Amino acid sequence: MALPKLNDWPEHVRHAGTVGGFNILRDLEPALQHAIPDLKAFNLGVFVEEDLKNVMPIGWVHLTLSHLGYEIIDDFNREIGLRYGIIVDANSWLKIGDNFIMIMPKNYREKVQAERKRALDRQNALSQQRAAYVHPSDPNYSEMMAGAQELADETSSKYKLQVSGQPESAEASVPKKRGRPPKNK
Repeated sequence: MALPKLNDWPEHVRHAGTVGGFNILRDLEPALQHAIPDLKAFNLGVFVEEDLKNVMPIGWVHLTLSHLGYEIIDDFNREIGLRYGIIVDANSWLKIGDNFIMIMPKNYREKVQAERKRALDRQNALSQQRAAYVHPSDPNYSEMMAGAQELADETSSKYKLQVSGQPESAEASVPKKRGRPPKNK
């Protein structure tokens, strides 16, 4: 029996690591985009069947056999290994185990994320307005409404995440280091 030739191994190492090798959540997208450069324009998602009703309405579509073809799938499976191999279900949708592989154009994904941010901003603004409620029949309605609105705005903006640098607010202070007091000699 002859040994395999040294040039039978691919130039690019697909999966090597110290913790369990290939991880579909981390490694599937870059591996498929390396094998199929046309996929670089898409985000890839891996979803179980229960997720489909939530992700399809926002634009995720199944990656199908007609998108890639058997040859590309077989080449990918041969390089990655059958443990994480891509299979084709009865609908010609590509899966890894019980997970459907789905795609969405990157520019459309950015639009979805921007729309989610706008919806969150609208929801936050509405909750601030509702937090500043004063009954309209109150004789001091305008003064109380202004005070309630100020309080609602203050409580929502009081707690900001400060990642690095100096605090922006005068109320925020840099915590003092705690420890033992210096020894008197």
